[in-house]
Amino acid sequence: MKALEGYVLGEVDEPVEKKSDEWKKWNTTDSCILAWLLNSLSKSVAASIDALPIAKEVWKALSQMDSGKGNVMLVSQLEDRVHDLNQGEKPSVTHVAELKQLWADLDHLDPLVLAHSECVVVAKKLVEGRLVLKFLKGLNPKFENRRANLIHETQLPSLEAAIAAIGQEEKSLKSNEKEMD
Repeated sequence: MKALEGYVLGEVDEPVEKKSDEWKKWNTTDSCILAWLLNSLSKSVAASIDALPIAKEVWKALSQMDSGKGNVMLVSQLEDRVHDLNQGEKPSVTHVAELKQLWADLDHLDPLVLAHSECVVVAKKLVEGRLVLKFLKGLNPKFENRRANLIHETQLPSLEAAIAAIGQEEKSLKSNEKEMD
């Protein structure tokens, strides 16, 4: 099966002489791979690429469709989801996991590319600060006191420190709720 990867990755070239046994073998294998690819897709996706003649071209088209890089509409939708994300009644760890996934998706679709390593360090700190603020702002109102304390510090905590602080607060609040029952 591993040897078949070369067909979709373009590592196995189509022989020039179309009447040769080598071309017939290549064509049979490529046709099988092409059929597997098309049959593994939803009908609408398969219909959009079924005119492509070889597996390599289908794989390239699928890769471009799936990557989403440069897709402004998709980036905009993800940014809206980040903006609208709130904890609600979910545990804080679930909330932060959702937020991290959305940020990772955004980073994949619209990566920040910097030429100098010093800039990368500064940019990572800036991005983490924004992630910490979004995490804290999206928390359930019952964490307002702890959130206010964290935001009013002279320096914003790391994401891990903020998650730990809210996790401790969450445990404390649950503990207090049990004592009242």
